[in-house]
Amino acid sequence: MGAITGGGGGAAGGFTAFLVFVWRHPLILVVLVMYTAAVGTFIAREVGDGTADLLFSRPVGRIRLVLHDLAAASTLLLGVTMLFAMSLRLIAVSLGLEPPGWSEFVVTGLLSFAFAMAVLGTSYLIGSLTRDGRQALGLAGGLFAAMYALDVVGGIWDVMEPYRAVSLFRYFAPMDALARRPELWSNMAVLFGAATVAFVLSLVALDRRDL
Repeated sequence: MGAITGGGGGAAGGFTAFLVFVWRHPLILVVLVMYTAAVGTFIAREVGDGTADLLFSRPVGRIRLVLHDLAAASTLLLGVTMLFAMSLRLIAVSLGLEPPGWSEFVVTGLLSFAFAMAVLGTSYLIGSLTRDGRQALGLAGGLFAAMYALDVVGGIWDVMEPYRAVSLFRYFAPMDALARRPELWSNMAVLFGAATVAFVLSLVALDRRDL
């Protein structure tokens, strides 16, 4: 269970542990990751299937076009992740339970957003290097599946534990957020940092591509 919930050192029990399981439930992660990857790999479709037509019909530069869509996708992801966090607490309160405070849920929502942005950035990078949209989505899905498997196996098998560092899932630890552990901020920094690097590389790749 600890490998799936992704918590580091001494996961708490009770209702907080259940909340962490909900956030890290494989079905929730699949929906979040695949939706975000589908949004991110739109670059492959737009660049590979007629960027010239897009630029003629929408008189803006290619980079500006990408940044506009990135802003829209980021806003949507922020809304979805925060709504999910707030809904979880409202449901818990309505059931007469005693969940952590609002601030803990806000912070956990921000961690979810950081994770989603890292997934989005990686998907953008894959999309910027691939002309076929379906191929880009397949590559992204395969990469994130491998990362998740590495995170789970590393949590079970000590030999593989050091390799968890290359998995984005390693840094999505809701328990650290709900308990306000110091690791929260380093995890969030890694996720936002990975997103930023991936976005910058995708813009460089797009700028060098032919129409």
